Amino acid sequence: MVCMDLIDHKLGRWKEDDKAYAVTRLTIAVRTEVDTNDIIMVTGPPGSGKSATIHHIALELKESGYRVCPVENFCEITQYWTPDMSQVFIYDDPFGVHGIDEAEVNMWRKKQEDLKTCFENSRMKIFFSIRTHMNKDLKMPKITESFKHKTFSATEKTLELNDIERSDIFNKHIENQKRDDLKTMTKEIKTYKIFCFPLLCRLFCADEGSKYRVDDFFQKPLEVIVNEVTNFQLNDPLRYFCLLFCVIYDNELSLDVLDRKNKCETTQTLREELLDVCNLEKSTSINKIKDTLQTLESTFLVKEGSKYQFIHDVINDAVVKQIAESPEKVLEILIEYCSAKFLRTRVFLDNMATDVEECIVLAASLERTWGKRILYFIEHGFWHDVFNNKCLLTDKGDSIINAELTKYSKSKIEKIMCDSNGNEVSVNLNVLDGNYEIDKQIDQKETNALHFAVMKGLVGVVTTTINAISSSAKKKIK
Repeated sequence: MVCMDLIDHKLGRWKEDDKAYAVTRLTIAVRTEVDTNDIIMVTGPPGSGKSATIHHIALELKESGYRVCPVENFCEITQYWTPDMSQVFIYDDPFGVHGIDEAEVNMWRKKQEDLKTCFENSRMKIFFSIRTHMNKDLKMPKITESFKHKTFSATEKTLELNDIERSDIFNKHIENQKRDDLKTMTKEIKTYKIFCFPLLCRLFCADEGSKYRVDDFFQKPLEVIVNEVTNFQLNDPLRYFCLLFCVIYDNELSLDVLDRKNKCETTQTLREELLDVCNLEKSTSINKIKDTLQTLESTFLVKEGSKYQFIHDVINDAVVKQIAESPEKVLEILIEYCSAKFLRTRVFLDNMATDVEECIVLAASLERTWGKRILYFIEHGFWHDVFNNKCLLTDKGDSIINAELTKYSKSKIEKIMCDSNGNEVSVNLNVLDGNYEIDKQIDQKETNALHFAVMKGLVGVVTTTINAISSSAKKKIK
């Protein structure tokens, strides 16, 4: 069932943000194609207004009788779809943010027939916002060719912001934030042709935003935000602690984590270790932490129900960029407690090629910490994030994981790698002179961790597992 309270809360925040939305040529272009297309995609760099545009038009459709339903995966579209109802589903960054999420791409392909049925039996629309680089990598026209679709780019010459639109955007934010003191800056600010101009206007007009130098903020925003986070680290450690907490909880810090009733030992240990590394007293009160989180609202964080998130991916990127330069102890805590998704998308081994600028590159001294965390996620079934981790799919990654795996008992290796929740797993291995040559032609419907390791070509991990498992387990291997 759809949690209507959560949807209503999200739509309420969209309406509040929409008060500062200025209609542009991009808005008008999208509007004209909504009636004749099933799928609308708006692409652009982070902070360029692509999400704000599809949210604005979705709210307009709501006024004309559509039910607006934000979703976080493709399964939710078919799950929440209602026959004979006018619905518009909004999905921001459906195929990933910093890299292609293969699971969602595969799910999209699997759901295409179901979606065709939904389109045929209702007035349904789907709106996507997609980062420019993702649009190129995915070849979106091909991936959506089965549907009536239209793609708009926020950076297309005829749609990119002009001086009049930049003035309108800045003035809307002045009006919404009641910052009449900034009106004299409109003429200057409209000249800044930067990809994330709408986001910067929102941040600059917030209570603390205008303390920055205009030139710096609108020409080198990432640098300004990184410097601000560094300033927190040196002079306002509790704010820095709060930002670290949000990163570790993968941009979804629940207030339940800070609740005194939360007796989770892992959560308590993490909180104490973070306080210590930030040079704060371990006895720092929960109320003080909550009060500090509130001071970061509007400039760094936004509160969604009982959760805190970064106000935008650009802010999240800047904080991660700053943390990447932090002392090793900070990075060690981050790796020990971060999510499998964060490890896959943001953390890379030294000397690995990556086009993700806002990432953490691990020194050799942290490789073992990384390996232990990967094995933790294998043990707990986070197979998608683990076996699509580009670091693991290198010889170095395989070697690090294998070195940690060999420290386990044979029974534990068998449990971690061969537990398939009762499913028989067919894995083809050719034994040549005692070594296991991997045959990757496997039935992908039957899975356990060993199956994935074979499929991904992790020779070291597979060899160690096969040598450790019992005769009964080997009977499952053909």
